[in-house]
Amino acid sequence: MTLLTRLVGLSILACLSLLPVQRAQAQNVSDLQLCIWACLSNSPGAASQQYNTCVERRCSEVSDEIPSSPQKGWSFTRLAPNDPPYLDGAAVNADATDGRLGLSYICGRDGASYLSFAGTMVDGLRLKVAQQQPVWMRIDRHPGFKASFGEYEGALISSKISPRSKFMAQMHKGTQLSIRIGNDSVRIMLSGSSRALGKSLDYCN
Repeated sequence: MTLLTRLVGLSILACLSLLPVQRAQAQNVSDLQLCIWACLSNSPGAASQQYNTCVERRCSEVSDEIPSSPQKGWSFTRLAPNDPPYLDGAAVNADATDGRLGLSYICGRDGASYLSFAGTMVDGLRLKVAQQQPVWMRIDRHPGFKASFGEYEGALISSKISPRSKFMAQMHKGTQLSIRIGNDSVRIMLSGSSRALGKSLDYCN
């Protein structure tokens, strides 16, 4: 399995994993937005007839009221080698406090591990996070740093990250991850991250 094929799968995982997390945690996303998102994820793209038909049939009477409760949890997903991202491993996922950006940490039993950012959907269009560089990250009061990411299919995929790196240690113990992409900033709360990350690393190692 080539690295490019894995990155395609990782971008798909990062985008699609946001939907069940948002549904389960009643995040700051309307049912209409989730419906549009589902149509997009199950079609060739926003310009396709399949997508337009799905939106017309399934989303025309769905509420656009936005829940007031923000997402607070982290989800754990076991990955199967025969499914995207074609990696025998695990992933943990969480969204920014405003629901505009999703973070996934993916690890494989072969020792590979990555971070992935994907924008959530607004009116059926993905936020173009991948067109904004650079990516700066900071955990609590620790010094911030510029992270190395590459773009593929609307997601940002990091270079390999060591599970034993200083950044991952801060993720386990921290309270808040601040992310600045271009001129835009978001926050991801780290409450519960240690347990989710530990579960994924236990499975991968």
